[in-house]
Amino acid sequence: MMIRPNPPPLPSPVGTEGGRLFRPGPTRRGLLAAAAAVVAARGFGADGRPAAAAPRATAGDSRAEPDWAERFTVTVGPGDADIVGTGTVALQAAAAAA
Repeated sequence: MMIRPNPPPLPSPVGTEGGRLFRPGPTRRGLLAAAAAVVAARGFGADGRPAAAAPRATAGDSRAEPDWAERFTVTVGPGDADIVGTGTVALQAAAAAA
């Protein structure tokens, strides 16, 4: 009985990577991922945050500064205040009023 060596593997028209077939160049999955990234990035500004449709002022924000002549003030305290109280309920009521 004669033992034959294994024949060499046949060349494939596409390469193999990790045992899977792959085609060199752009793939449909890669193009879809790139298109999704472009669409997602389009809604963001230069700093990576989405653009504000109606910006509101926050502490120290110079971009959306309100007209401070029309300021709304609520005072909270144990007496002689708009909302009388010293606990968290009084603070929550003042925040709800604003």
